[in-house]
Amino acid sequence: MALIIHRCTCGHTPTRHPADGACRDSLRACRCTTYKPVEQPELLPTWTMFGVPIPEITPPGERSDHRATCACAACQALYAELAGGTS
Repeated sequence: MALIIHRCTCGHTPTRHPADGACRDSLRACRCTTYKPVEQPELLPTWTMFGVPIPEITPPGERSDHRATCACAACQALYAELAGGTS
């Protein structure tokens, strides 16, 4: 399912910043030492292994892939907009 996320100011997704906050850039080019989320969330789409988009969106505050999604007001508002006002 697609996720609503806050990217870090370095541009990476939250999954690149585990509990200690240091960026896990495979090229080691990122100098970010802590997760600093941007204020505006965005939709992170997902696809099947055949490249077909998965339209469902994980609601804010629910768990997806073993981690809780953000439930802030901005994420709630984006979800309401994208889901057509349904929750």
